[in-house]
Amino acid sequence: MPFLGMNITKCRVEFQNESAPFPIGPNERQKESGESSIRDVVILKIQIDNKDQDITYKFYLLPNNVDCRTGRKNVSSSEFNKRRNRLTSATDVWQLGYYIPTKYEHSERDKLSQQIISNKEHNCPDTLSIAMYSLAKEKKFPIFDVDIIAPIPNFKTDPFRKNKAFSIAKYLTLLMQKNGHKQVVFNENLLRKTMNVTTKHMHPAEKESFYAENQVYEFNDRSENISGKKILLIDDVITQGFTAEQCLNEIAKNNPSSLYFYAAATTKV
Repeated sequence: MPFLGMNITKCRVEFQNESAPFPIGPNERQKESGESSIRDVVILKIQIDNKDQDITYKFYLLPNNVDCRTGRKNVSSSEFNKRRNRLTSATDVWQLGYYIPTKYEHSERDKLSQQIISNKEHNCPDTLSIAMYSLAKEKKFPIFDVDIIAPIPNFKTDPFRKNKAFSIAKYLTLLMQKNGHKQVVFNENLLRKTMNVTTKHMHPAEKESFYAENQVYEFNDRSENISGKKILLIDDVITQGFTAEQCLNEIAKNNPSSLYFYAAATTKV
C-alpha cells in the first residue's frame, strides 16, 4: 500500500486481538462490571526515512457488539438513544475506537487518544487516516466508491482549522487516490461553520437547546452539486452527535445517493 507522509517509507498493517493493559472506553472498571478486557487492535508498523527500526502504533478498536450510532452496547439510556436519532441522516456510521479524555490518567497510555490530540495540535493525521483506511478495507465498509470526502469544518479563524477532521479527511482522500480510487475528491468547502463557538463544556441539555436555536453548520451554496453522489463525512471525535447531526442534515437536504459518517473515535458522554 503506498503511503503519503513525507517521511513514511513503509507501513505494515496487522489486525490482532489482545488484552488491554488499561481500561478502554466508557467503563472504567471492566473487571467489576464483567466487561472483557480483550480488544481487537490495529497495529501500524511504520518505517521512517528508510531507518531499520519500525515505530509501532497500536489502536484499540471498538468491540464488535458496540453500536457505532450510540457508541455503546445494550443501550438503555435515553441520552444514547438520542445520539442514534441524531445520526439518522447517515446511511452508515463507523468509528475506529474510543477517545479517552485527558481527565483520565490512562488517556496518555492510549495511542489512539494521543494521536487525535497530536493531530489537533500539530496536524499529523497520517496514522489515523491509515488506520481508518485499513479498518474500512478489513471490514468492507462501502466507502471506496464515494465521490466526495468532506470534513466537519472548523471556523475560518480557528488556528487549528487545517487540523482535526480537515487533515484526516484530506489525507484519507489522498490515500484512497494513491490506492486506485481515482474518482474520490476532497471538498473542504462542502460545509461551513457559521459561528466561532465551542460547546465542549455545555451540559447535554444546554447543547440540545443551543443547536436547536442556532444553525452552527450549513451547506455551502457555492459548493458543487452533490445530488445523486456518494458522500463520506469525516470527524476526529464524536460525543453526543449534535455537530454531526447538523452537518449530516445539511448534506442530506441536497439529495446525495449515500451519506456515510466516519470518525476516528467516539468519546464518553
